[in-house]
Amino acid sequence: GFNTSTPFEGGRVCEACRPGTYKEQGGAGPCLECAPGTYSNVTAASSPSVCLLCPAGSWCSAAAVHPCPPGSNSTPGAGGVSACACVPGFSPRSDGFNTSTPFEGGRVCEACRPGTYKEQGGAGPCLECAPGTYSNVTAASSPSVCLLCPAGSWCSAAAVHPCPPGSNSTPGAGGVSACACVPGFSPRSDGFNTSTP
Repeated sequence: GFNTSTPFEGGRVCEACRPGTYKEQGGAGPCLECAPGTYSNVTAASSPSVCLLCPAGSWCSAAAVHPCPPGSNSTPGAGGVSACACVPGFSPRSDGFNTSTPFEGGRVCEACRPGTYKEQGGAGPCLECAPGTYSNVTAASSPSVCLLCPAGSWCSAAAVHPCPPGSNSTPGAGGVSACACVPGFSPRSDGFNTSTP
């Protein structure tokens, strides 16, 4: 566990192998780094057995454990930040611009916005709720958060909008065109509609 690289009068000074390294044999020679995906915080280690497997949810350099960036995870033994993948409900930023932690080529994982979900981890986009459904959940990991649009309204993926005055809809309306005039009301004869957004 000692490196004999620094000379002193009449011989050499031995210095302890730093954390993340070890040296099994005595004599001259360098300390060896722990294998990728392992780490050690032991000083003067004399065996690779002190190098521990990097835990899940992190990545390791020889001497340190680093947490995966927010919205990502890793399996045990991750040897670099690139092994951290976005978890379900999170997706790599689509614009590639990094505002916080370097990750996946300069990208970070961000939560799926309301009206979207992502079932699988890793790269890939968040998917929109099906037409006629909506969700106000952030970081959704299942389409089960997408709720059927209620009667009397129409829905975009992330919002419920009331039908215009004098009209109604059945459950599951995916657009304002699904709002039909109720008895006693008819579409404007000039075709111009002032009540629809």
